[in-house]
Amino acid sequence: MWNNFNWTPKSKSDKHMKQTLLAKGIYNNFNGERYLSVYNNENRWLGYINEKATSLADGQQGTYHSYDKYITIKSKNYDLWNSFSWNQRGHSSTYYGNTYKARGIYYHFNGNKYLSVYDNKGKWMGYLNETGASVKNSPEGSYQKFNKYVSITTSNYDLWQNFNWKKKNTTGNYRNQTTYAKGMYKHYNGSTYYSLFNNKNQWLGYVNKNGVSLAEGPQGIYHSLWEDTTFSYSNYSVWRDFNWSKQNTTDTVKGKTLTARGIYYHYNGSSYYTIYNKNKWIGYINTDAAQNYDMNKLIPNTESLLAVHQIVCQKILDTSSKPSNIIDKVLNMSVISRSQIKFKDNHFVVSLKGRGLGVEEVKLTPKEIAPAVNYHLLPEKQIKGAIPKLNKNKKYVALTFDDGPNPITTPQLLNILKSKNVKASFFMVGNGVNAYPNVAKRVSNEGHQIGSHSYSHPQLTSLSSSQVQSQMRQTDKAIYYATGKLPKTFRPPYGAINYNVSTLVSKPAIMWSIDTRDWESRNPYMINSVVNNNIHNGAIILLHDIHQPSVNSVSEMIDNLRRKGYTFVTIDELYEMQERPLHGYYSQTNSIKY
Repeated sequence: MWNNFNWTPKSKSDKHMKQTLLAKGIYNNFNGERYLSVYNNENRWLGYINEKATSLADGQQGTYHSYDKYITIKSKNYDLWNSFSWNQRGHSSTYYGNTYKARGIYYHFNGNKYLSVYDNKGKWMGYLNETGASVKNSPEGSYQKFNKYVSITTSNYDLWQNFNWKKKNTTGNYRNQTTYAKGMYKHYNGSTYYSLFNNKNQWLGYVNKNGVSLAEGPQGIYHSLWEDTTFSYSNYSVWRDFNWSKQNTTDTVKGKTLTARGIYYHYNGSSYYTIYNKNKWIGYINTDAAQNYDMNKLIPNTESLLAVHQIVCQKILDTSSKPSNIIDKVLNMSVISRSQIKFKDNHFVVSLKGRGLGVEEVKLTPKEIAPAVNYHLLPEKQIKGAIPKLNKNKKYVALTFDDGPNPITTPQLLNILKSKNVKASFFMVGNGVNAYPNVAKRVSNEGHQIGSHSYSHPQLTSLSSSQVQSQMRQTDKAIYYATGKLPKTFRPPYGAINYNVSTLVSKPAIMWSIDTRDWESRNPYMINSVVNNNIHNGAIILLHDIHQPSVNSVSEMIDNLRRKGYTFVTIDELYEMQERPLHGYYSQTNSIKY
């Protein structure tokens, strides 16, 4: 910028880059160039500048400059303008804390900068003085202090490591926990994200606020419970409030069964019942003071522990956001021990620390664990429906089908069973499940039970230990991928089983009491003759759903057995869910321990 036309410099133009100035006059110089006589908004002359270094503006706002940055509205005291004639369009108080996109910017003659603001749907909101916003390069916007307690109330939200959406964890691993939201981001996408910390000041990640509930204090939110609770310990306080005003001790309620109408999962890591004696409120009591279980009595033997282990494996996969990433670790993990199972908050909490599963524990309700344990020790009300009960005055029979699924014959069989309202049990080979997963899925979806029959149908007793385990693991994975369920039971090919195989497989071995030899006769009449001549109460009938004659025999078989007074059940129903690993089952009343 020139002081005169002797070309004495007055200042550099970059000092005024993008500023809007007033050109009061113009010189058409003999050198062919045009020079503007420029003034600032204080009417101070700045010098002569070549017109080519400037852009002519339509008004005092200056020219539009592309900006394309994210902003968070940080003040409630600014207008949003409809034009630079200062017609008000809105007010920053309406949008306070939210993040928007500033597509452009004006460097106004008055010395202020004005952002041209758009929401995440592309709607223009107006011109905003830049000092009313915080400018960011990324869409999460500005960090805002929050400092409130929140309870994690859902299982299906991700906890993010950053706003490039790198996953850190899921809310399912912190369900019901009370955490501390130190800060929040109001993202350009319209969602709000809390920055969560646990009670050890460890950062948990960013979570969508829809995945949590705002709490009134560190006790978290109230969860309705309405469960009868017996108190076993006397050295706990009964609290009047969560400021820890003590009103009594559990000496007054020890041995009593009272109603826990609700529960709080406190930020301190403990949980508290709100206890009533009929309609009289007693106070808040730490859940650790409530009933506990002797795990040696509840899980009385190895086979019961193995059955619990099966339930834990299924639960881990059920609660994982990416079960395919951990299924091999789950299937190969060592059997849990009783010492890793604690009863807390009316759940059996199984510790999984150090197993590399991405989760440190799983929780089982009494109803979930009941089939694997001495369920008579559990409150009847809490396990209602968990154990199927058979009528001792009725006769039962279980139809079982081996070697499937087959894409032709198995669907035919399913149609027959559906028309007859019969549920059966299928023992599938893994290579068949991998070949026809949709058939296996249909079997499961229609309420039939699926067990393992190895991967490729070898004689397991002739294999090495590693080969046996490989046969079973591959089949477990195939059935899980097809149905979402791990097979609980297995049937050894050719009925070949011994102690070593039983120990390696660690599933109940389901044998049979009536072998139709359908694979040999391939004759529906002969198949039904074998059944009719050998039927007995509690029978397990062996058939193969891969043979057309076998499928053709089923409709008549069902009709014949119903005329004889038999009810059809699955294996789980036949044994009232009490079949156990390390045991072989030949009929309802005939089983052995290997």
